[in-house]
Amino acid sequence: MTQQYIDKVDLVGRVGQTLEIRYFESGAMKTSLTLAVKPPYRSETPLYFDLELWGNIAQVAAD
Repeated sequence: MTQQYIDKVDLVGRVGQTLEIRYFESGAMKTSLTLAVKPPYRSETPLYFDLELWGNIAQVAAD
């Protein structure tokens, strides 16, 4: 039996720009956003992550 590994990352931060929402002819939905995450040390600048969310998660982010 083969083992499957799933990587999980929890990011907590603030949305850095307006969400970009796209609907496709197939009914799929995509939301793009930039998330600013504050590092554990105060002297460091925030880390920015460009995220693409699809399906139900995209709808939750848009709401």
